[in-house]
Amino acid sequence: MRAFFLTNALLLMCYFAVAQQVSNVSVPLDTSLTLPFFDSFSQSNPRPTTRYWQQSQVLVNDAYATHQKTIGVATFDILDHSGRVYAHALSSTFYADTLASHAFTFAPADSNVYLSFYVQPAGLSDMPERQDSLLLYFFFAKIRQWQRVWAATTNGTLNKVITDTLVQHYFLDNNTTASRIDGKFAKAMVAVPREALDTGFRFRFVNCATRGGSQVNGMEGNCDLWHIDLVYLDKNRSAAEAPLADVAMQKTTRSFLKSYTNLPWRHLMGSSAARQEQLFTEGDVVLPHEVSNLSANPSPMNRQLRLSLTKGGNFSKGYDIGNINIFADSTVDYTYKISSTDLLNAPDLDADSVAFEVQFIVRQYNATPNLQAFLTGNDTSRFVQTFYDYYSYDDGSAENGFGVFGENTGQVCMAVKYKAYIKDELSGAYLYFNHTRDSGNLQAFNLTVWSSSNGIPGEVLYQQTCMAAFTGLNQFVYYPFTRPVVVEGEFFVGIHQKSPDMLNVGLDANSIVPNKTFVKLSTQWNPSSIDNSGSLMIRPSFARIEYEHPNYTPIHNAAPEVVWYPNPVHNTLYVNIPHELSCSSLIINIFNAKGESVLRSQTVSSSIDMSALPAGVYWLQTFTPQGKALGVQQVVKD
Repeated sequence: MRAFFLTNALLLMCYFAVAQQVSNVSVPLDTSLTLPFFDSFSQSNPRPTTRYWQQSQVLVNDAYATHQKTIGVATFDILDHSGRVYAHALSSTFYADTLASHAFTFAPADSNVYLSFYVQPAGLSDMPERQDSLLLYFFFAKIRQWQRVWAATTNGTLNKVITDTLVQHYFLDNNTTASRIDGKFAKAMVAVPREALDTGFRFRFVNCATRGGSQVNGMEGNCDLWHIDLVYLDKNRSAAEAPLADVAMQKTTRSFLKSYTNLPWRHLMGSSAARQEQLFTEGDVVLPHEVSNLSANPSPMNRQLRLSLTKGGNFSKGYDIGNINIFADSTVDYTYKISSTDLLNAPDLDADSVAFEVQFIVRQYNATPNLQAFLTGNDTSRFVQTFYDYYSYDDGSAENGFGVFGENTGQVCMAVKYKAYIKDELSGAYLYFNHTRDSGNLQAFNLTVWSSSNGIPGEVLYQQTCMAAFTGLNQFVYYPFTRPVVVEGEFFVGIHQKSPDMLNVGLDANSIVPNKTFVKLSTQWNPSSIDNSGSLMIRPSFARIEYEHPNYTPIHNAAPEVVWYPNPVHNTLYVNIPHELSCSSLIINIFNAKGESVLRSQTVSSSIDMSALPAGVYWLQTFTPQGKALGVQQVVKD
């Protein structure tokens, strides 16, 4: 038996040949940008703004990095825009995410032009291997060619990275220098050669990767993450210039609540214990925020807080917190309070769908003069606290994943402990599964609810066979129960595994809540070590109706629809592939009623021969050849 905690680790390789392969792609000579150029990625979630950048599959987020300089970073990985592992991802070198600027127009007198940015490998996710790299290219408009000018590679272990400047002139220079930086964000400063200062100049970042070679089905997912922040291109700069004079929001509140990130509003209002245990410190709601001063000098600032009701009614209130001095080159975690009355007495609330927005604003008094208009973008953090129909510990982002695989793990269980503050009916659960190579983790499992027995899972209250599914990056799948399950106080929701493959459940590394996750490998329940690494993305739902929340997809709404017929079937099952799929074949997995795989990853174009299978109920899981899940259909064989 083998247990495994996934940190998205895959072995990647990066060869100069791949970088060279993409270096001479022709580009249009649009001239939409002028100096200065500055982007802190603070206001363009989830993709980089098209005002500065060409359309990109790079993810802008506030979840995957650590020690970031400001809210919002651009993350490079091996996922496409839908959150799926790139279809062209190979075990040899491949070219993954690209972030390319629009073209620039320079003035004749522009000189001493430098591009600076901050870079970090891994963050809360997978560390790139020795062979992986983040590359920077300049586009020389006069000869219409890309040239590689900078690269970063790691030594394959946490908190170490090697950077080397490959080009500071017109052509590649074999004389390279290298320096080590730690796992925090490190500043890179790259001079733009005079030969490149022509109308049409552009720059782009590329991560170069290889997919791992694991033979474990469902293990290979996203990996080799790089993060960049504070991209700044301007004239009259030098490598020895003073640090940027900017006071910025670095991290924002993750939740009002002390342990949960969400609980139903009617549970909060119906239980004084819920309010006391989850909201109040001496009668107030505590809100932490991280603020950083990037400059080499202390900076005075004014702080403001605003609370607004965004769903359920009309309410808004501002709090002027006053001035404070923040030390040079430092980050401070400030804690503020809002009145419990302002929160609980907001008018006209819908008991099942309530959301408050918190804006934390810092106003600084001295900023880098030519960047003042740009720097206000990272002065405000926005956080929405929901009180929807489910309980959750996670914040909705899967920095990692968790699963158990190997011999004799076909009956393993994983369960998450919750406390229902009032007696209520569970109606379903939201689950998030990471996308993996060939969708190998999309297997059958038993969705299970347990009672609590002395703080660990006890009696099975409910169980149903489900199929794991993936619909989009950080998009939950909703599994409705066939009957309501009444719970009060402690209960557990989780997975009874049905195969030795890895299910790869999403794991949020930003939310660490101890003593909530338990695993049973044989007959004994034990606390899971992942409690120290994050929260499983499993959310029990008390919805009385099916809500259209923005971060989940009902399992039965997969589209375009693929229908297998006839049903019941005797020998041959046929399929019509919808025209909008634009493919001539599909990949199918078939499971029996016990969740056992009877046919895996077979390519079909029009029909399946089921004559060798005994009569009974089967689940057909359908994918495109690129691995996109199209849904699950139950079929009866007579």
